[in-house]
Amino acid sequence: MARRNTLEEGYLTDAYYYLLLCMLKPIHGYAMMERVKEISDNSFEIGPANLYTSLKKLLDAGLIRLVSEEQGERKTYEIQKKGKALLMKDYLRRKEMVSHAEKVIKGMGDYYE
Repeated sequence: MARRNTLEEGYLTDAYYYLLLCMLKPIHGYAMMERVKEISDNSFEIGPANLYTSLKKLLDAGLIRLVSEEQGERKTYEIQKKGKALLMKDYLRRKEMVSHAEKVIKGMGDYYE
């Protein structure tokens, strides 16, 4: 069975979500890995292999663009309009999911305490 392509289905994996958040301002790859840890309070990490695979997929989907490439390996990326729209859509989806969970958990009373 083939893996689903979340980007084609219109939602983001956690890695894509954090990477797009990082790219609201131009940023290069290594800084993205550090920024993801920072904005997630060290609860989420992206390694180099996952980072560069994800960047390629985000580029191919037209969600980000390569802004500049310095001599050597450093490349700077930023989010595109299409990427911002998908990020906002996914942010609202996640927010709604938290709201659903809060309703269910509150309905459980002392069960989860």
